[in-house]
Amino acid sequence: MAIYKLIQSHLFYDGLAIDVSEALTQGTVIMILVMALILAIPRRGIAFGFPKKPIDSIAYNVVWQFIKKYHAYMLSFGTVFNFHYHPANKYWTLFLELWVLIHGSITAYFQPGTGWQIFFYGFLMVFITNQVYDTALLRRWQSFTSWQTMLLYLLFIILVVVGFGMNDHRYYRILFIPVAEYLAVLYCLGLGLVGYGWIQRFPSHYIFAVPLMYCLAGAGVILSLAYILAGHLQVFNDY
Repeated sequence: MAIYKLIQSHLFYDGLAIDVSEALTQGTVIMILVMALILAIPRRGIAFGFPKKPIDSIAYNVVWQFIKKYHAYMLSFGTVFNFHYHPANKYWTLFLELWVLIHGSITAYFQPGTGWQIFFYGFLMVFITNQVYDTALLRRWQSFTSWQTMLLYLLFIILVVVGFGMNDHRYYRILFIPVAEYLAVLYCLGLGLVGYGWIQRFPSHYIFAVPLMYCLAGAGVILSLAYILAGHLQVFNDY
């Protein structure tokens, strides 16, 4: 697939890639990462391995099952809009989730400024607070308070200090991506709960509620992330 993409891009055309905002394509990629975070809640929890069931009720189960069953529609947009996979093997999925850390950090590093800090530390923070709990290593350690896990957090802090240096104290930049992803997760789960309540009260509205919830989730996440990634939102006069 990678070879095909390379050949097609160089010999034929990239469709609307030249005309479509880069921030919009990045938004669709992050939307896929948000879906991955939601689908992995039973295994990883939301942060630091818990809670595995954030809303201990029938509503949460219905929302999660609904997203699990129909998330492919949302991911299909990202698949068409970007070059991405939707594999079944969870370790390969984790690798693809982490690839944005590698790709985004390297790309930003060779650009002017210190934007690489946002990508590298931001996606790395998502990994140590969520994705790492899907690995056999963390399942063996059991708890986020174990000394091995604490050592992992300490290593992250050391990397932050080394990467920012002694004179750059804009540590808040490492929160940009994690906060954006978690807000998107909460937004999608919230819409799911609204949709669930709507359908429970008016079952006949199912045919309208489902497309509307998906449109609101997809448009809300993609457009808001595109707005942020395009540099329109500033924090402390920073990107």
